[in-house]
Amino acid sequence: MNRFVLIKSLPGIVLSLLTFPELHSQSLKDSVSMRFLDEIILTDTKVASKRGESGKTVIRIGSEEMARFEGKSVLELINIKSGIEISGSRGRAGEVPGVFIRGGRGRQTIVYIDGARVNDPSSFSNTFDLRLLDPSFIESIEIVKGANSTLYGSNAAAGVIFIQTRKDYQKAIQASISSTIGTNQTSDDQNYNANRFNNSVHLRGTSGALRYGAHLSHSYADGVSSIDTEGDEEDVNTSLSSGLHLGLDVTTKWSMDLRLRQARIDSDYDESFGLEDAPYNFISEQKGLFLNSRWALEKGEIRFN
Repeated sequence: MNRFVLIKSLPGIVLSLLTFPELHSQSLKDSVSMRFLDEIILTDTKVASKRGESGKTVIRIGSEEMARFEGKSVLELINIKSGIEISGSRGRAGEVPGVFIRGGRGRQTIVYIDGARVNDPSSFSNTFDLRLLDPSFIESIEIVKGANSTLYGSNAAAGVIFIQTRKDYQKAIQASISSTIGTNQTSDDQNYNANRFNNSVHLRGTSGALRYGAHLSHSYADGVSSIDTEGDEEDVNTSLSSGLHLGLDVTTKWSMDLRLRQARIDSDYDESFGLEDAPYNFISEQKGLFLNSRWALEKGEIRFN
């Protein structure tokens, strides 16, 4: 049922006839009517669902896309997506990154790895350092842009980054070895020396109900100074990460996964306030223990992270 409203106009102007949907109205004594829209409910869930069923903007970086950009870091992969800016991803390898989604600050974005939230308590904003991750053992990256505070807390006002590690356990044992070599220089230095290396080894397999995996990666970069304008001083950046994964399918409905992870960054940097060369060194090391348990129900599932 529609309600028609006739709007009177000045002489010589055609009258306008507007149509409005049926609205609940409440008449007041002064003959002014107040209209109330029907109740609007916005909901979302933490369980797996189709992307088309979500009202959020979701960006996914799958394994195929990551393979096309072999040699790029996690920072560089995320930074190519629209609406996301990773400060430091275009500069020297040792630059401390900052995540800005839709203009939000870094501490307004949280990171989940295999369903468990991760952070860096040594930083002021408590933001997880994405340099600690090696893309060679990542299956997919999903970025949910927009406020998610009602689901993931006040720190998710700008967005959430979900990272899933590799789970392609199809054979008794299989291995993936990756190595990239590149240059790392400024526009003034055209020597094209090989001074950036990324190497990784990933072993994984399955035996009955047991799944197992291990990975080791190392990266090294020099050839660029943090601040030095003379061009005769180089600030070296190295990173090393390793991990172990054990999974068990207890029953057809109950599965458990245990992951051990360690990462270390060692980077040189200069004096930023005086813009002078300095022998400063930055070391960040993080160790993690992740336990995931999943119990499948007829309509849904129960997870413990």
